[in-house]
Amino acid sequence: MKEAVLLADRVIVMSANLGVIKKEFHIQLVRPRQPENIDVAYLVSDIMRELKGRVGQLVNDELETEWINEKNNILSNSNRNMGIGI
Repeated sequence: MKEAVLLADRVIVMSANLGVIKKEFHIQLVRPRQPENIDVAYLVSDIMRELKGRVGQLVNDELETEWINEKNNILSNSNRNMGIGI
């Protein structure tokens, strides 16, 4: 996503419906754009938030709620010895 913000004049987030634009981001930062610029980070964050919202909705639609809760408990529990002996 950072590369898109650095190079493009606009970034388009597509909907799950074919050919439907969900949101368009106009990149109006001066060139040359630097990767460490805070404005680049803010734009990347906004675009990723838009994408994550849609991905989360799709996951909830496709997977059972129990599985998602179970997965979150495993990932958030730091007391488990995952990966030991690998």
